[in-house]
Amino acid sequence: MVLSTQDYLLPTLNFSPFPKYSLFLLFEHRSALIMWMISTIIFDLNLTVVGVRFDDPDDRYKDKLGVSKKALFHAAVAHWEEFETGKFGQEELAQRIIKELNLSPEKGPETLRLLREDIYLVDGIEQILAGLYGKYRLIMLAGDGEDFLHAKLDKFNLKHYFSKIYCTCYEGIRKIDPQIYHNVLVKERIAPSDCLFIDDNPEFIGVAQSIGIHTILFANSSQLREDLEKFSIFI
Repeated sequence: MVLSTQDYLLPTLNFSPFPKYSLFLLFEHRSALIMWMISTIIFDLNLTVVGVRFDDPDDRYKDKLGVSKKALFHAAVAHWEEFETGKFGQEELAQRIIKELNLSPEKGPETLRLLREDIYLVDGIEQILAGLYGKYRLIMLAGDGEDFLHAKLDKFNLKHYFSKIYCTCYEGIRKIDPQIYHNVLVKERIAPSDCLFIDDNPEFIGVAQSIGIHTILFANSSQLREDLEKFSIFI
């Protein structure tokens, strides 16, 4: 949602001798209207609800695999698009990574185990989910492979917060494609103006905005609370 001066300032000057007071009333009215319109909040998964730690201060990856965590992540990037759109699962991803790094095939299970250990819950996000649960329809739109999707949600018992979980691995397209947002809207039978989409990726935020969905660019939970209040959504 982006308000311009044309949205609320010019009408104020036309109907009241007290422009500042009228501006306040009209802005409050628009906020209440937006609150009434938004019935569904769509959450991203990675770096919004959960994440995977990028640092490895104890050199566990070097000790267990013989390569740094940075090297492993770099190798994964080359195959991530196919993985997150459901072309193959986690075992194939692990084998591609260790092949690229010239590691023994037996390192595959250990690679996956280390990655699962490093999954963390974003600080403060569960309190926000709990505060919204029951008041709004919460949906997840994740960009991930099926195995990682369930591993991340199950580790912190988060699935019950969401009425529906959508993912790039099921849709077969990435979140940079507007079609994935249209798919969610059609399947859920909701209008773009009824939705608020929360994601840490500016590109995905831009795509959602282009089809009329309200958005919040996520940085941290404190900032998210503040931005939710701009939509008259209070935790």
